[in-house]
Amino acid sequence: MTNVRIRNFQSIGDVELAIDGFTVVVGKSDIGKSAVIRSIDAALSNQSGDAFIRRGQTHTMVTINYRDMAVEWKKGDTSSYKINGESFTRLNRAIPKPLLDAGFTKLEVGDQKINPLVAPQFDPLFLLDKPGSVITEVLSTLYKLNILSSADDKCQKELKLAKSLLKTRELDLAGLQEKLKSYKDFEGIKESIKLLAEMEKESASLKKTIEEIENYERVLQESSTRLKKLSGISSVEIPDTRMLSDSIETVKWLSEKTDLFHKLISSVKTLRDSSTVEIPSYEEMSTSIEVLKQMVSWESSIKGHTSTIEKLNSMPSSEDISLLLKSSGDIGKVSESVFVISKIEEELTSVATVTKSARDELRKVESELSTAQEEEKKEKELLGGLCPVCGKTL
Repeated sequence: MTNVRIRNFQSIGDVELAIDGFTVVVGKSDIGKSAVIRSIDAALSNQSGDAFIRRGQTHTMVTINYRDMAVEWKKGDTSSYKINGESFTRLNRAIPKPLLDAGFTKLEVGDQKINPLVAPQFDPLFLLDKPGSVITEVLSTLYKLNILSSADDKCQKELKLAKSLLKTRELDLAGLQEKLKSYKDFEGIKESIKLLAEMEKESASLKKTIEEIENYERVLQESSTRLKKLSGISSVEIPDTRMLSDSIETVKWLSEKTDLFHKLISSVKTLRDSSTVEIPSYEEMSTSIEVLKQMVSWESSIKGHTSTIEKLNSMPSSEDISLLLKSSGDIGKVSESVFVISKIEEELTSVATVTKSARDELRKVESELSTAQEEEKKEKELLGGLCPVCGKTL
């Protein structure tokens, strides 16, 4: 049972009516039958405008009590709803969600909107003028059959996918079964694999043995080559130990002479600086010697005269004494120069003697060294350039 109260809507001032299922409103013309239908439709669709408000009133109000839902629609300058005590304002043309959820809305069938709750005066009865496809779609929507239809479509798609997958899996199974036929003798294959593994291990061991044998062959070949080189060792004459000892003594002697030679070379290098000393020429030295001899004779003469003067107890004059002192000073200088020159002459003579001796000794050492090298070369040629004991290159 649905109770409806309408106030201030077109020609209706205030009226209440009860609707129970399919309800037909009948009566004389212009008594407000169509206004009743329009007021219910306006309340359920939140109709815009204000031309339907009763003349002289500021607002209209429609109240619908349907089962456990109480809906109150009030329309003046603005529209508002109160549904089960909850207010909804500032809606503009929108319809509150609780009203939509309860099914108080028009059905969308294709590009049409059909109101199943209210039919105008001259419209055919609900769905009577619609084709079967529309009726089916409307009934499906009303009774949620569209959900079942959508679910059925999804099930059909899933079923199709499942069948396709099943076919693929059947093909895979057939392929695997075909492959499985090649594994009928699986145990034999396992034994073969095991045998192959053992053979592989044995092959690795044999490979290692072959490598060792190859190494042995290489060493043997090298040893054979060495033996060939040493095959003539029996014909080699090893020198007498006495000859070797003489050679060793000769080498020691050469070593000592080499040390001495280096020392003499050092002395010669030291005396190189003496080249800056200016030695008087032989003519100058002979002249000085003559002067010295003359001075010596003069000194003897002076000594004789001095003895004579002493004997006569007579003293020489001051001029004679000055001349004598002057002459003695010159004699001292000349004597000192002669002594230095003599020393230098002795040193040069000594160095020349030592140098000549060292050169002779060096030439002798070089000759002996060359002889020793020739003998060593002959011995190497005789031995083929290899040591007869260890086989290494000499």
